[in-house]
Amino acid sequence: MIEQKQLFLHRPKDATITIGDCFRTCVACVLDRFPQELPHGFREFWICEDTTVTPLVHQQLNDWLRLQGYNLRFIETPLQATREQLDTYLRHYYTDMHVIVGCNSKNGGHSVVMKNGDYMWDPSIDNSGCVGPMDDGYYWIGLLVYHNHRTA
Repeated sequence: MIEQKQLFLHRPKDATITIGDCFRTCVACVLDRFPQELPHGFREFWICEDTTVTPLVHQQLNDWLRLQGYNLRFIETPLQATREQLDTYLRHYYTDMHVIVGCNSKNGGHSVVMKNGDYMWDPSIDNSGCVGPMDDGYYWIGLLVYHNHRTA
């Protein structure tokens, strides 16, 4: 895993309407790639507050993974828990795995890479960290899992 900082700080309310790319940076870190090589599709989610966009963002990423020749697919599942429970859950169920965790930072929604309940990497420019669950009350546990893209 290579450690990189996100290219864009999340500032959806500013005149520049900059949408942070911590999620794609986390995926890039785990894949040993540069963030700008991956799709960044969360603009509609934050600008239009369209929550139906998330599956489309994941589909963009999965399409990119397939086109790049990775036999991987990104999947995500919610976990309603305290931070201590999250750490215990990761140590118990995802031992020695890089996990992309969707959480809240001091700047809003954020993604970090964790392993065994410990931070592996926070890609935020200002090291804002993970201070709690997302606004929906969940931590989102994201994994890159094996997927055979060949169809019969």
